[in-house]
Amino acid sequence: MGSEPEDISFLEESLFKKQFEAAPESIKRRLTVQYRMHPYIMGAINQFYDRSLRCGIIEPEKERSHNLAGEIIQEQHHLIWVKMPQQPSFAEQREERS
Repeated sequence: MGSEPEDISFLEESLFKKQFEAAPESIKRRLTVQYRMHPYIMGAINQFYDRSLRCGIIEPEKERSHNLAGEIIQEQHHLIWVKMPQQPSFAEQREERS
């Protein structure tokens, strides 16, 4: 397999997405209980899932504690928004690799 854009264009679309879209409706299910993130983080992204996500963690404060305590990040903070300048020098840049 080469590394020319036309040779790897199939990587642009996820295999999971292709399989999901090709599957009959009768076997499709949306998973709504999540066990990976603290409920505060889930709350921030739940808007993208029609508010259908539910937390399956029994004791999230214990099981998803980050154990950090400082002036900015405190024990009760599980999500932090960082305002970044809009100048091009702060934009994400792709590293070229050979």
